[in-house]
This record gives sequence, structure tokens and C-alpha cells, in this order.
Amino acid sequence: MNYLLSFVFGFLLLPEVSFCQFVLYRDIVKGGITGGGGNTHAGSGTVYFDAFIPAGSTVKKAYLISMAHGKPKDIVIDLNGINYTINPTGIVTQGFLSIYTNFIPPVTSSVNVLDVTQDINPAITQYALTVPPPNNLANPSLNRFASYYLFIVYENPALAETAIEVVLNDKDVSANIIYSLNNLNPVNAANDVGFAFVGDSFCNTFDDGSYVYVNNNNLGLTGGEDYNTNYTCSGVQGHFYYYNNTLYGLGDDTANTTMNGPDALANIQSYISNNTTSLNIDFVYQTPSWWEGARSNPIVALFLAYTTPCQSFQATVDYTCQGSTYQLTATGGINYEWEPQTDLSCYNCPNPVYTGSKTTHYTCRIWSTDSCSKVLPLRINVPRPDSVAVIAGICGNDNGKINFIKTTSGNSPYTYSIAGQSNSSGDFSGISGGAYTYTVTDAMGCVFSDTVSITESNIVKAGFLTKKFKEDLLKIDFINNSSNATHYMWVLSNGDTLYSENFTQIFDSGGTYQVMLIAYNNYPHCADTVMHTIQVEHALVVLAPNVFTPNGDGLNDSFSINVKGAKDYSVSIFNRWGTEVFNYQKGNDMSWDGHTANGKEATDGAYYWVVSGILENGESFQKQGAMHLMR
Repeated sequence: MNYLLSFVFGFLLLPEVSFCQFVLYRDIVKGGITGGGGNTHAGSGTVYFDAFIPAGSTVKKAYLISMAHGKPKDIVIDLNGINYTINPTGIVTQGFLSIYTNFIPPVTSSVNVLDVTQDINPAITQYALTVPPPNNLANPSLNRFASYYLFIVYENPALAETAIEVVLNDKDVSANIIYSLNNLNPVNAANDVGFAFVGDSFCNTFDDGSYVYVNNNNLGLTGGEDYNTNYTCSGVQGHFYYYNNTLYGLGDDTANTTMNGPDALANIQSYISNNTTSLNIDFVYQTPSWWEGARSNPIVALFLAYTTPCQSFQATVDYTCQGSTYQLTATGGINYEWEPQTDLSCYNCPNPVYTGSKTTHYTCRIWSTDSCSKVLPLRINVPRPDSVAVIAGICGNDNGKINFIKTTSGNSPYTYSIAGQSNSSGDFSGISGGAYTYTVTDAMGCVFSDTVSITESNIVKAGFLTKKFKEDLLKIDFINNSSNATHYMWVLSNGDTLYSENFTQIFDSGGTYQVMLIAYNNYPHCADTVMHTIQVEHALVVLAPNVFTPNGDGLNDSFSINVKGAKDYSVSIFNRWGTEVFNYQKGNDMSWDGHTANGKEATDGAYYWVVSGILENGESFQKQGAMHLMR
């Protein structure tokens, strides 16, 4: 696929170039040029216009130019049965004011260019342009596409050489709009020199027209509706063709030395000197006293067709991709100059490398001699998505979504890759939260990469309840009532960690304890934490067996009492007659082996025990019970 002179995709930020105006196209061809168009202003409908291409010719380049006032929505126009989408992706020059009145806020506008070369049949002489109703009904005058103009460059070996210059507007509308065209290929003033322009909103020649001057020579007052439209304020456009050193008019435009009303075509041969390389063109608003309230005659484009002593020569511009490296190539000249001078490895060489990251429009001026040159445009189409929609997921569910809604700045089809997935639709799901690097690769192998982040909402809510037992105040059930969680971790103040959903804890003593629950959904970072302070009541628990058998068989040979909730205590054991046979304090040996204090075996029978001491809260207590000794 040849990407030479492609204008279809992307946004462009182009400064005024070094040869004073924005030259879209400069060429020398054995052949000619024809141009025409129509304007429905803020309305809709079909307009007809003519073109003329001599038999035996082939189309070299064809562009459909339009002006965008403000920021209109996309529209689809029909040109001889072929639909074209007109939208901001075709912007070439932008940032200038096209409407500026006391009654309307300033409107920043742009000029769009669409390459339609492949659709133009040189045998077709009449074109029908159908424009749909404005889709910005709130204020179509301020946000609309307008002034559609088709110009065609054709080649024919039987014809004389023609020099062509196409300049796009990049100047604010004003009472005096001045264009200084410099570094032209030398003009042969012995033959016709065709000059045409496209303007917008030149409403009439009563009070809203513009005088046109070439090198300070007044060509006339222009304004009003063109022959092919009934829409108010739709003028003006120059319809013409030029070949074999001669300028011809089409429609209501005549190839004479003047411009009047909607006639925006003139032969300016008599206003220039032979072999000149510069030209001054001024547009002066008709009613200067009204100007502060009516700044509304913007220029869209200028066209020159003439003969030159320069010879036609072959020159090309193109680029290739190796991933994210864009190699530009220009051929056919002795010197080269790339504009704008941004994001290229060199600007006066034939083969710079593009180092930027967005679609950019360049022109390359190619010299065949010191005074003869071509200006060829080249659009670097970086497959950067127009927009990326991110749908946040739920933490832990891996359900985030990314949608690369549209990519119009590359060469379709596209392959999108992110998070280990690749497809041609640009729709991705099942992605967890985080930052990702994505790539878009177009049919030419050009790659764009960037990062995108998926946020997640954490819907986990940690929580738990506690249940106490009357029969055992040191025993507490921990009941998990977390929501949207799959995993749990309990952390107790003594450092113990548990991983069950619920659990029961028997505390050694009463007091205040911190218990923390961490609940999460599949991944620990999808967690919520809750901590409660648990108050365990100070409870005395005395556990003692009711029988023991100190017979030396290793089973139940000693008697011991388990006391919980006491700060300090002592245990005494008495026989049935009330004689103390054994006692011990907390912290000492707290078991009885069935012998009396003098070392004799205690007799079988009933014994009584008494536990007395101080609780953890400082209160005194005493508990007693009975047990049976059996040998």
C-alpha cells in the first residue's frame, strides 16, 4: 500500500512553515489541475459542480478540502455516490478564528483535507455533493463543516507542464487578511497565471464582501452565493481548470483579470513580474466601519496554476515502520527540508527517523535545483487509539474491562494487546486492577504503546460478633459476619493467628483483649480490616476430679485442682475428721500423691478440699469440694 500523501487520519498541530504560509502541495506536472465545490453553509442538501480533465489523462492526486467551524460532530457526505466521513481526523491546519463578531463568541476553526485520489475517475465531468443536516442543532452556525472543495491534479504526456501551488489557511479572520507567498517556483508571466480561492460566509457584496488584491492590484469585490447553491452566506469558490498554459473558468467563474461577486477566479498574469518567486494576496473587508461587528469572511484555501521554467522531476516521500520506529524517506532531490521541525532526527536530510508518539503531518520541500522545488505532504500515521474506555472492576474478581473504542490514526486492521491478551476488536475483559502497558499494531507494522490503569472497588466489609457463655465466662465464640470475602485471618493480642471463618477462644483470665479480623476477596490486597476490643469478665473457674487412685499404676495417681481467674490462691485437703493432710500455694507443686504430711499413705475414703485466695480484680474468694481416694 502506498501511503504517499495520505491525509485521512489523525489530529495535527502544524505551525506556519518557513516559507511563510502553509503550503499543502507544490508540484510540476505534465498535465494540469481542475477544482470546484459547493457549500450548504449551515444547511443541507445537494449541490452540483463541474470538473474538466482532458482525455487521455490519469489522476495523480485528488483532495477534498473543507472548513470546520468550531468543533462539529462527524458527518458523512456523499460525493457521486461514495460516502466520506468528515471529522477531526482530517485536520491539517487549525487554531485560527473563522467567526468573530460582537454577537457570536470567537470560533476557533480548522481546515480538513481528505485524500480521495483512488475514487476519482478522469472521465467524470460533473459531481454531486450531498451534505446531511447539521448534527449540532443547538448552534449549527458555530459548529459545522462547510465549503467543500475538490481539486484534482492530473498527468498527461501530451500536455505542457503546469506548476501547482495549494495553500491552506492558517490565519485568523480579520479586516485585512494578508498572505505572503514566497519561495514559489519561478513564474513564467508570458502565459496565464491562474489564481482561485475558496472562502466561507462571504454573504453578499452590499456590506459583507471582501476586496481581493494581488500585489496591491484590486481584482474586485467578492461575495454572495455561487451559481450552484441557494444557501445564504455560502460563497465564494473559484471553479476552474488549467492546462496547456491556459486558464479556464467553470460555472460562474471567468478566466479574466478580475473577480466580482461569487467569481473567485482570475488570471493574474498582468499583475506579476516574470520569473517572480513571491506573491502578496490581500483580502480587505468591504465595510471597515462594520468590521467590529462582522468578522465573518474566513479563507479556506488558495490555488495557483501557472507555467515555470523549472522542469518536472520525480520525487517521492514515504515512510516504513519497524515496530515503534518510523523511518521517513524522501527521494528525487538535491536538498530536503522537513516541516514542522519537531520529533525528527534531522530536518535537512532525506531519511529522518520520527521520534514522536502521535500522528503528525509533515511536508518535505524537495529541490531539484537551487530555485525549483516540490512540496509533498506526508502523514505519519501512528495507530494511537482515539479513546480508551476503562471499566473499573471489583477487587479480587478480575473483572475489569478495557475498550479501545476507535483507532483512526493508523492503517487498519489493528491488533490490540494488553495483559497477555491480543485481539482485533479492542475489547478486553477479565483484567485485574493495576497499571498495564498496551500496544496497538496496524497493518503496516507500526506500533503505538502506552500505559493504562484499571481501578478496582473493594466491596469487602469485615465484621464479627461475639457470643459469651454464662457457664464459662472465659469462653467466647467469635462469629464472622463479613460480606463479599472468601478468606479470613484472625489476629489475637497474644500473637496467635487463626485462618478459620469462625472460632471459639477460652481465655486464661478476664481482662481487655484486642482481636483483629482481616477479610479479603481472593487476593490479600483486596482486604478490609476490623478490630474490636473484647472485655472478658473476671471469672473464677475451679476444676477438680471427684476421684483419684494413687496405686502406682501411672493412671490417675495424683490429685490436682485447676484454678483460673485467681490472682493468688492456696489449696488445702482435709480428711473426713477435718484434719489437713495436704496444702500448696499457687506456683508450687499443685498435685497430691495420696500421702500425708508425715509420708504415710492416706487411707481410702472421702476427702474435702478448700481453695481460697484473691481474684484478679482484688476480691477474696473461697471454694470447696469433695473427692474420693481409692487405691
